[in-house]
Amino acid sequence: MIQGQAKKLSYLYINDDTVEIRDAAKLKGKDTWETQQALEAELGLSGHRLSVYSIGPAGENIVRFAAIQGDYGHVASKNGCGAVMGKKKLKAVCIVRGTKALKPHDPRGLVQAADDYRARPQDRSGGLDAPTGPWGHASRSLQPVQRLGVLPIKNY
Repeated sequence: MIQGQAKKLSYLYINDDTVEIRDAAKLKGKDTWETQQALEAELGLSGHRLSVYSIGPAGENIVRFAAIQGDYGHVASKNGCGAVMGKKKLKAVCIVRGTKALKPHDPRGLVQAADDYRARPQDRSGGLDAPTGPWGHASRSLQPVQRLGVLPIKNY
């Protein structure tokens, strides 16, 4: 969880136990692929040794539908999450492939959260988020949209 806002454009660098907020002035205005290439060159790492998730100019300018892009093609685009990074002045999160095992900060809390999630009743109302129908994702809600010819598939 990233809280607060940086004073200037920055990126988060994570390498095992080293977590640093670094200056990203040289990355300003770069798109996400250019940002990844610049960080790979700066750190001397590439491929599976480094994972970079960043925002481009849309995120920097807090465009409402800005996305976060990572590792040359993976995209998080719902609800303007890139604009949130832009508001925090966080250009990128840069993670070096670690050598240590992951440990939860609060193991009991993690188990409790998982138990609470499993115990919640499932919504069977047929809304967009309801796991209904044979394909497990609101197929009942999608069928009328598909019949109208406006289901966003095959590049519309």
